[in-house]
Amino acid sequence: VAVLPFVNMSNDEDNEYFSDGLTETLLHMLAQVPDLKVAARTSSFAFKNQDKTIGEIAAELQVAHILEGSVQRAGDRVRITAQLIRASDGFHVWSNSYDRTFDDIFAIQDEIAEKVGGALSVSLLGTPSGEMFAGVKTASVDAYDLYLQALKERTTFSYGGLQAAEDLLKGALTIDPDFLDAKTELANVYLNQVETGLMTQDEAFPEVVALTDQVLDVEPDNGGARAVQVYAETGLHIGENSDPALITDAISELEQIVVDNPTILHPKILLMRYYQSIQQPEKSMPMLKSALKQDPLNPRVHYELGNLYMAIDEWDEARAALEKSLEIEPRQPNAYANL
Repeated sequence: VAVLPFVNMSNDEDNEYFSDGLTETLLHMLAQVPDLKVAARTSSFAFKNQDKTIGEIAAELQVAHILEGSVQRAGDRVRITAQLIRASDGFHVWSNSYDRTFDDIFAIQDEIAEKVGGALSVSLLGTPSGEMFAGVKTASVDAYDLYLQALKERTTFSYGGLQAAEDLLKGALTIDPDFLDAKTELANVYLNQVETGLMTQDEAFPEVVALTDQVLDVEPDNGGARAVQVYAETGLHIGENSDPALITDAISELEQIVVDNPTILHPKILLMRYYQSIQQPEKSMPMLKSALKQDPLNPRVHYELGNLYMAIDEWDEARAALEKSLEIEPRQPNAYANL
């Protein structure tokens, strides 16, 4: 299933964060449902404000079902509609609408997401979903809005986009210092800035470790935060000595994180890089192909695939992958350099 960005039908464009946030919450919660394969955020949001049919979108995302909906706010009331559509024939498998007061938008998001998730589990899998998980955890609307803007900016992997994402996330954390998702995302941004030349490893890696320490103190099983921390800690130690066991240990831990968190993309990317560093492209390629099926319109995955083809001297395939990455997001400096 793919979850398309819910349409903001309110007169106020400032309510966009709520419709995007509801989509974000649904994606996060549905990804936790066993046996339900959910298209990743980057690919789903690529169709925002695009005039494409359900069939076209489903074909591009390689899914059988599409969940779409709308959000309309009037004063202190909000109406949310959601419908699950079978892509092959346009049949509405399930639909519902919800009317609520707007006094606690995060409670609304979690409630609607849980009800939709339960309904989808029954409709698609034939069984209730069991335990569902909350979405992004903050009590501040303003912090959440900045966080959503940062996610959009980071996707470009451009100099300006990464700097904007850093500023937005720092703003969110100024408002809500306990916003763990923003801390994890900021750690990711610092790693991206190292790759793009905006920060050195000596500058970025200690910041990454400090941020992820704070997240893991509260959520010790947070696989995304732990993967980034492993990468940064290993990078710091490699700078001090050349013990090959450092890479081996990092690979072992990242492999387990990927197994335990199959829906999270970034650990796969980090693990793939370590495979390349020890010249094991036969392990890197399945990892990237898996990521591509999960997130077919993510420019980062196509970029990494181009890098991998370059490493094994498959030049035509490398060119095709890099050009596809730039077609999706033209502002990536590294993709141009490699091309």
